[in-house]
Amino acid sequence: MLAVIATALGVALVAVAAIGGAALLRIRGRAWFALAALVLGAGDVVLCSTLVSLFHGLTRPGILLALLVVAAAVAAAWLRAGRPHAAWTGRIGLPARPWELRGVGLAAVVLAALALLVNLYLLMRVAPSNWDSMTYHLSRA
Repeated sequence: MLAVIATALGVALVAVAAIGGAALLRIRGRAWFALAALVLGAGDVVLCSTLVSLFHGLTRPGILLALLVVAAAVAAAWLRAGRPHAAWTGRIGLPARPWELRGVGLAAVVLAALALLVNLYLLMRVAPSNWDSMTYHLSRA
């Protein structure tokens, strides 16, 4: 049960950082806003996992703490910038009401959300196997 709560909290923290960051960039257009939010969310996960691994803190609490710090920083910047919203202009984009999303747009959003969840799960549950962890950190362990 703790793993489910931690995953839900991690997803919420990544969403705050991703959506807040895209709003801070004042992205014009729904599709571009969604794309920016997804890229920022993925970047948040990569940044937090990399930074936490530098301090041997690649644990559930370590990751959640790093995600919390990033989400709090983005929220503070968003508030300081006057709580900007995305400019919903352009003919290509997501509908104003998410339940109206159909076809390719729905498939893209579902696949992107699924990819984000898989990456967050891997971040929380799988040991890193990159060059740095295999050559430096593993030899120290």
